[in-house]
Amino acid sequence: MSVEVSIIIPIKDETDQFIGKCLESLEKQKYGGSFEILVVKGGNRAQARNFGIRMAKGEIIAFIDSDCVAPDNWLSSLVSSLKRDKTLGGVGGINFSPPDGTYLSKAIDFVFSSFLGSLGSASLYTPSKPRFVNALACINSAFWRKILEEIGGFDEEFELCEDTNLSYKVRRKGYKLLLDSRIFVWHYRRDTLRGFAKQFFAYGKGRMQSILTGREYASKSIIVPFIGALILPLFAWLLPLLFIASFSVYFTVIFVKGFQGAIMAKRWRFVILIPLLFIIEHLSYFFGLIYGVFRGRWKRKEEKCEVFYHAVVQKAAR
Repeated sequence: MSVEVSIIIPIKDETDQFIGKCLESLEKQKYGGSFEILVVKGGNRAQARNFGIRMAKGEIIAFIDSDCVAPDNWLSSLVSSLKRDKTLGGVGGINFSPPDGTYLSKAIDFVFSSFLGSLGSASLYTPSKPRFVNALACINSAFWRKILEEIGGFDEEFELCEDTNLSYKVRRKGYKLLLDSRIFVWHYRRDTLRGFAKQFFAYGKGRMQSILTGREYASKSIIVPFIGALILPLFAWLLPLLFIASFSVYFTVIFVKGFQGAIMAKRWRFVILIPLLFIIEHLSYFFGLIYGVFRGRWKRKEEKCEVFYHAVVQKAAR
């Protein structure tokens, strides 16, 4: 049986608590043809995805994470968008917390929907219309297999930001990347403030280690605020009034966002929760960046990967 698309899902080990829901949603895809699902266990995400690419049979490689659930038109939307424009190397979408998500996850959704809460990250931000981007997140994306093979897949030393690394290599070959907010998956987010803080500390650490590994990952949206935060004590000493004014603007903006979120969601606790999430996110990311400086550039670690689950799904053409 010929397979057009291979869906690759990395997991750390067999204790993954969400993989069952993810697989169930993939097996219900309304896709006119056959596709395969490969769950790869072990290694870091870059290693697991590379292993999956080597095992895959499809000419299109789709990526999703185990803690995501895909609507039934997810795969067909990705594939049709990718085929529509021959200049595209990859297509990706966005993610929301699921309908049964926690109270906290709904507030996180609102934070991520703003540029202040996402800094334009393809894995977080929700653009109003499809647009070309610098990077796609492998939580929800698809690429031509021949292009992935052409660029040598993921650089396996990257334990985080591996999708940014892959996207850079695709664009360096002259291909475009399209982010379409109409293509989405439901993503089970961190369900505690502590977990949210740890997540963004890891993001910051990973971004800095990526910057130290290759200058192409040093975007202005990251470096300028980081340097500004580092010189904040000097700024406060030399220009105290401007320092106070800047912080007043910041707190005004995040509390306005809190009121907006509360009105939209009709949840008045968001007035406090959303500003708190902004503060936790920004502080955690900043200290993660600092920690990443001491960790240094990424270093390759050899780890074994294996196919944990494989299935071929055959759907009648529609």
